Amino acid sequence: MTALLSLAFLACTPTSIDTSGEEDTDLPADDDAGEDEVDEPSIEDWEGDWVGGFQIDGFGDNWFDGCEGDLELDVDDDGEVDGDGTCDYGGRDYEVDFSGEINAEGELEGTLTIGFAYAGDVDCELTGAAEGEDLEGEFEGLYYYESWGTEYEYDVTGSIELERD
Repeated sequence: MTALLSLAFLACTPTSIDTSGEEDTDLPADDDAGEDEVDEPSIEDWEGDWVGGFQIDGFGDNWFDGCEGDLELDVDDDGEVDGDGTCDYGGRDYEVDFSGEINAEGELEGTLTIGFAYAGDVDCELTGAAEGEDLEGEFEGLYYYESWGTEYEYDVTGSIELERD
């Protein structure tokens, strides 16, 4: 009996057949219609000047610990990054230079050179990442010197915190 009622219902349901040959414009929309397309990351996202702070957190037997200063990086549209700044310690400014690259995801790599005047230069490997309007990174390197036939080696560590200018 149930099958007979179902068959009767289907027979009474009106149907229409399109015989015009025209394309039906009220078809269901694509599943992803209306969704915003996400732009792929690009080096150009990071292009421009970044300014902020620089700090040495560790240097050998606490030499230059707390040396703080300013750092400015310039990111070109091809991902090359150059910059400079100073670090103040004991009333004296020490020069800081950076050369490196940033990729489309905002990952920064390069060499931070700290000029310690009489103590010489130290090349540190800096890695970091840009996110939004902020760029943060850490660096580490080794300082070598020889005195009275003995070689000495000290770790140099620090960090940078920059903002888009």
